[in-house]
Amino acid sequence: MESDAWSIPEILSDSVPFPEILVVSPTYGRFHGGSFESGATIEAGTVIGVVQNVGPEVDVVCHARGVFLSWLAWADERVSPGVPLARIAPLGV
Repeated sequence: MESDAWSIPEILSDSVPFPEILVVSPTYGRFHGGSFESGATIEAGTVIGVVQNVGPEVDVVCHARGVFLSWLAWADERVSPGVPLARIAPLGV
């Protein structure tokens, strides 16, 4: 049975432009990402990592449903508020 819907690989190919969501750091500290791999579906509200500083660690939350594309920060990298940490392709738009 064939479907007219696009598959994820077609959406993610370089030849098909698509909007992307940048998940950014909420605070200063060292970034520690989760174990997401390219192509994984992420639901809105998913904690994708944490930023650790002197105080308690702060969750990094993806606020939209989408497909995880890539990390933009290294593990244990020092980050500031607003620094992009991950790229997400939105689903359901």
